[in-house]
Amino acid sequence: MTSARVHEGLRYEVHGAGEPTLLLLHPAFTHAGAFAELVDALSGAHRIVCVDLPGHGGSLGSSATLGDVAPRLDAILAREGVDAAVLVGVSLGSLVAQELARRFPARARSLIAVGGFEVTDATLIRAQRRESLRWLIRLPVMALLRRFIVRRSAATPRGRAAMTRLVAGFSRRGLLALRGGDRILSEERDDALRCPLWIVIGARELEALERAARRWHARAPGSRLEVVVGAGHCVQLDAPEAFAALVREHVAALGSGATP
Repeated sequence: MTSARVHEGLRYEVHGAGEPTLLLLHPAFTHAGAFAELVDALSGAHRIVCVDLPGHGGSLGSSATLGDVAPRLDAILAREGVDAAVLVGVSLGSLVAQELARRFPARARSLIAVGGFEVTDATLIRAQRRESLRWLIRLPVMALLRRFIVRRSAATPRGRAAMTRLVAGFSRRGLLALRGGDRILSEERDDALRCPLWIVIGARELEALERAARRWHARAPGSRLEVVVGAGHCVQLDAPEAFAALVREHVAALGSGATP
């Protein structure tokens, strides 16, 4: 059973039932539908909360921005009676998941970060600013921006087809909601990530992001790094079955008390 709701200016969907709850946070330029295949695979065993981040999908008209998204997610979990969730974030979603886990640590049972990087990584913070300029250069012609995003996000025909569908509805207005990103990305942060961490990258990930994932893993005691064969940046689109299996394995490790 699925229901769509709006709270704190963010649209979200609740699927299935069962513990632990999974909070799914999608990549930039997409929406909660980026996890459609994962929801189909796991909603029979878990309650799944999928949020449209500020400026995306059903949250496009909201006043919310990246700068204030964490307390809004905290409020959504409280509304749904979720004490702590397994946070699953892809790309932009992995940065938002870190923000939630750092500012509201009790909400994070664990974190699966896909295609992302540590929010205090100075090298990647600078790289992300350069990437944002590449978006802006293409912004006057949305078709160019969408094609650029598809090429950067997926490595397989299956993944590119899915990403093409997902980015089709993104508009220029959505970029306004990305304000406040500097509050998330800062090497000066002194709040720590305390939950179990699993870092996932595709074997065909961009080289800079692969290096960043390995740096993060080396700096995070007890973390686990998984590389998914054949996948690019958005692993859940390029290899949805393999990704669902990894999430199941992670949850099973949590349940057994083993390091996930």
